[in-house]
Amino acid sequence: MTIDAVLSPAHSYGGNIAENVSRNRAVADQSGLARSRSTPIRLASEPDELEAIYQFRYQVYVEEMKRYQFHADHSAKKIEDPLDRGAANFAAFQDDEVVGTVRINFPRTSSIEYYEAFMDMCSAGCFHPGATSICTRLMVAPRLRRTSLAMRLTQASYEFGLRNQIRFNFIDCDDHLIGFFVRLGYVLHRRAEHPEYGMGNVMRLDLLDRARLARQRSPFLAILDQGGALREVAPRLN
Repeated sequence: MTIDAVLSPAHSYGGNIAENVSRNRAVADQSGLARSRSTPIRLASEPDELEAIYQFRYQVYVEEMKRYQFHADHSAKKIEDPLDRGAANFAAFQDDEVVGTVRINFPRTSSIEYYEAFMDMCSAGCFHPGATSICTRLMVAPRLRRTSLAMRLTQASYEFGLRNQIRFNFIDCDDHLIGFFVRLGYVLHRRAEHPEYGMGNVMRLDLLDRARLARQRSPFLAILDQGGALREVAPRLN
């Protein structure tokens, strides 16, 4: 699916939800955690940074995972697709090397094409399209999949959503990653067929559902609680 290459095979999420959460809490050993924390994450804006992200996607999806990609440019060895127009691409860098990415799109400002129906975004009611977002292209370099880097990338996307008045975020993932996203506070919204990847799982996050974030002991909770400015930026239900 569009969220993949996040955890090493040793940290895949089979089994029940309780087992998934327990495994996720132990996902990073101390040395791996230190490597991840020393890896800066920033919003890419320069052409060379974006080009490095597109090339990193190709390395993961085509060279590593051997997945067919609609928008793969095999001559340039990169993947740039229509959703990149108007998207926010966060990337983790080690020196000048991209080692992790996540992409955020706001339907209010950019076309999300078939994701509109695929993710059933109208289910957000009056919050769509003004206060909804999608996350895609979350991936981490193989050597960092046993670290907290994937979690840190999702935290960056969560804070970005709060600062941009997003209430509901949608993602899609394969079965083995459901537990990872449940731990963050997402709920399984539905099963659906992605036109490029086949059947998968659409998941939805209410960014302001503090009770759920607390139950799941989500790393998003500290971001929500860190200050009044962040708590009040997103629209609330009446």
